[in-house]
Amino acid sequence: MADEIAVDPAMGGKLRTRHRDRVIAELADRQHGVVARAQLLEMGLGRRVIDHRLKRGALHPVHRGVYAVGHRVLSMEARWMAAVLVGGEGAVLSHRSAAELWGMRTSTRSRIEATVPRRCHPRPGVQLHFVLVPFDEVTTVRGIPVTTVPRTVLDLAAVVGRRHVERALHEAEVRRLGDRLSLDDLVARHPGRRAWL
Repeated sequence: MADEIAVDPAMGGKLRTRHRDRVIAELADRQHGVVARAQLLEMGLGRRVIDHRLKRGALHPVHRGVYAVGHRVLSMEARWMAAVLVGGEGAVLSHRSAAELWGMRTSTRSRIEATVPRRCHPRPGVQLHFVLVPFDEVTTVRGIPVTTVPRTVLDLAAVVGRRHVERALHEAEVRRLGDRLSLDDLVARHPGRRAWL
């Protein structure tokens, strides 16, 4: 089985042609049908192979460097994952979008919010926040890297009013969403954030 996704040294480490579709499909399956160009390059696909797949419609651009595999219709999870992929390694869904993923609030915003550890080019439909989120304030929900519930509430307090934050906190309690770190822990860790939390 391992040799089915092996690279061919005679091809300069490129994936063998007959295995490319399977490898791309497996990655896309783990990520709600979307992949990043950087991931495909890391897997051994060459730039020309990726460009050829774009031309023939096997990959569909979602954002610059992020593609839907074999389709154009994106679920909400795919849109969230695509926004995280925009930011690369260390990026996470955050703020209003994270609260929506957690089920703490609904949103009619078309822009998805992600927090990324380094500056990157803005993308239409994605609002990026630039900060390195500590590892213990990040988790994964439905395969999507996202801020923990307490960190989500802390971030939410920076972008919405008190009433919306209180509703999100109430919904988190009803859903019994919690984390090892409490909101009080995070407020102490991040002084200067909304004092009313």
